[in-house]
Amino acid sequence: MSYLLLLIYDIPSILGISVGITLILFTLVYMRSKTSSNATFRSFILFMSIFILWMIAASNCSRVLFQAPDLWWDLNLITVYLMLPAGHYMLMHMADTEYTRRFCILIAVHLLILCGVLAVDLTLYRGALFFARQYYFCFAAIGAALASYWIYCSRKNGNPFSSAIVWPVAICFAAYAFDCISLQHRLWPRTIYFTAFTAPLFTVFLIRILDINVRGRLHAELRVQKLDADIKTAQEQANTDPLTGAFNRRKFEESYRNCLDVALSTDRRFSLIILDIDHFKHVNDTWGHNAGDLTLKHFSKLILSMTDRRHTLIRWGGEEFILLCRHQDLSEAAAFADEIRRQVEYAQINPHAPLTCSIGVSTWHGESSDPTELIRRADEALYRAKEKGRNRVEIETYT
Repeated sequence: MSYLLLLIYDIPSILGISVGITLILFTLVYMRSKTSSNATFRSFILFMSIFILWMIAASNCSRVLFQAPDLWWDLNLITVYLMLPAGHYMLMHMADTEYTRRFCILIAVHLLILCGVLAVDLTLYRGALFFARQYYFCFAAIGAALASYWIYCSRKNGNPFSSAIVWPVAICFAAYAFDCISLQHRLWPRTIYFTAFTAPLFTVFLIRILDINVRGRLHAELRVQKLDADIKTAQEQANTDPLTGAFNRRKFEESYRNCLDVALSTDRRFSLIILDIDHFKHVNDTWGHNAGDLTLKHFSKLILSMTDRRHTLIRWGGEEFILLCRHQDLSEAAAFADEIRRQVEYAQINPHAPLTCSIGVSTWHGESSDPTELIRRADEALYRAKEKGRNRVEIETYT
C-alpha cells in the first residue's frame, strides 16, 4: 500500500519525465534531419535533460527503490540550483540579441552561487546546499522576474521565439515558486512538485518553435528560388535582343561552345547558317524605321517557328542573323536554310512589299574550337549568294 501511495505522489514526476524524454527524442530527430544544428534546440535539450534529472532525483520512488537516499537528495538539491541557469540559457537563445549579455551575467551569478555553496557543503558545513536554498530561492525569484521581463520585451519587438515561450515560462516559474514555498514549509506529507505539470506546455512551445523554423526555412528556400529565377531572367534579358526575341551576340560564345561540346560527345556534326535580309536598307529608306523594325520582328518570328531545340538563333547585327544547327551536316543545314529562304519569300515579312533573304552555310570539320574560321566560310558563302542575284543559298568552299 505504501508503494501505491508513493506512486500516486510521483504522478507529476512520472508525467514530467515521460514528456521530457519524448520532447528530447523528437528534438534530436528533427536536428538530425537538418543540415546544421541549431543553438536554440541544443539549449532546449540541455534544459529538459536537467528537468528530467531533477524529476528523477526528486521522486519518492527513486529514493525507496534505488536506495542511497543521500545521493538522490544531493542530486535533487544540485539540479534545483541548475534548473534556473539552464532555463536562462535556453531563454537567452530566444530573446533579442541586446539581452544576451544580461542573460550571461545572470547565468554566471547562478553558477557562482552553486559553486560557492557546493564548495562549502563539501569542505566546511555538510548541509549548506539545503540551508542556502531558501536564500537562493529569493535570488531565483528576482532572476526569473528579470528573465521574464526581457522575454516580454523581445515579444513586444516581434520576436517569434519569445512569443512562443513567454506563457510556458511564466507558468513554469509560477509553479517553480509554489513548489519552493511548499517544500520549505512542508505543505504536503510527501514531496510533490507541481512544476512537473508544466512539461506539456513545452510540447506546445516546441511545436511552435518547429513551426517557426519550418516556415523560416521554406521562406528562405522561396527567396533563394525567386533569386535564382530573377538571376536567370536577368541573364536571359541580357542575352536577348529586345526587338526580335532572338539571342544577341553576347550569347554566341556560350551557344557555340555548347554546339562544340555536343558534337564532340555525339556525332561530331554541327553547322552554322548566316542569314541576311535582301535590300533591307531600302525598307528603312522607303517606309521608315518602324517598318524596318516590324520586318525584323516578323523575320525572326518566322525562323524561330521553324526551329527546334537543336537550333539557336542569334541576331548578329542589323539585318544579319546567325543560326547554329546541332546534329546537322552541311547538306542537311543547306536544305534547312533553303526551306527558310522559301518561307521568307512567300511570307508577308514586310506589309508593304515582298522581301527575300540570302543565306550562307558552313559546317564544322573538326578543326580548332575557334569559331572565327567557321563564321568566315559562312560569310564568304553569303557574299557569293549576294553576288549571284540574292534570294539563294550558298554553301562553303572548304579545302
